[in-house]
Amino acid sequence: MLDPAAFRELSVATFKLPADSPIRRDVISLAVQIANAAIGVDDDLRWATYAPDVELRLTDPSWLAADLEPLYRGIDGCRRMLGRLEEAFGTMRWENHEILDAGGARFAIRYEFIAVGRDSGIETRQEQWAVLEMKGGLTARHTVFATEEDAVAALTERH
Repeated sequence: MLDPAAFRELSVATFKLPADSPIRRDVISLAVQIANAAIGVDDDLRWATYAPDVELRLTDPSWLAADLEPLYRGIDGCRRMLGRLEEAFGTMRWENHEILDAGGARFAIRYEFIAVGRDSGIETRQEQWAVLEMKGGLTARHTVFATEEDAVAALTERH
């Protein structure tokens, strides 16, 4: 079981390290892998890394065309979004392929969404990008993009 307080402490320390730190890269990669592996297996673990008031933003047009909302607020909102996906897909997972780290409290992930239609049994695969913004050691904003160009632009914009 993941101790939320210990995770936050490790996360805060990790995001103080420079972007080119191998330890930073490894901890970010491991945390993302654990959270993705917990989907559908351990709901408490999945959301332990997210702030209670997290914003999940979907900018990928294919997801919006799938009747998902562009913005979900809070962990309950994130759970609603996953519930909508679970209605359509019998199984689903996200495989991480690359992490882009601009330093500070933000990073981008290139991953592949892989799912099997609940009724059709047909597998679908889609490359996506996400930019995660951390605050107090937890994910405060998670934005999904269709392209690397859009994710890099969001990652490098000034806040």
